[in-house]
Order: sequence, then C-alpha cells, then structure tokens
Amino acid sequence: MALPTTTSNPWIEATNAPPLARWDSVWYREIAADGYRYDPVTTENVGWYPLYPLLVRVVASSLHVPLFTAMLKIAP
Repeated sequence: MALPTTTSNPWIEATNAPPLARWDSVWYREIAADGYRYDPVTTENVGWYPLYPLLVRVVASSLHVPLFTAMLKIAP
C-alpha cells in the first residue's frame, strides 16, 4: 500500500495506512516529538519502547525531514 505524498500535512498521508499502523504511529510520533509523559488521570505513553522514537528523532533531525517522513524511512 502506497501512502499519498501530495499533501504538506504528514498526518493526512497516514489516513490510508492500516488501522493498527495509524494507532501506533500516533503514539510513536508523540513520543518522538514531545517525549514521554505520565499523568495518572489521562492516557499516558510510558508503555512504549524508546528505541524507535529515539531513532525517528535522530533521523529527522540529521536529515532535516519531518518526523513522519523519518518514521516511514525507519519502519520495516
């Protein structure tokens, strides 16, 4: 399945991805962009492994690309 690349908004590109890929990508992008957070009242993101978001952030900053593009380059 190919993702569309005609939009400047990287999250619109993810709408054609499978549902579970979209779910995980939201969490991993949030961790890569803002880091981990813990709030016992709301849903927290501390249950996700740190290697993928760390690699995404490193690739995005070294290649000067958006986080979503880096996520697609790293994902298997």
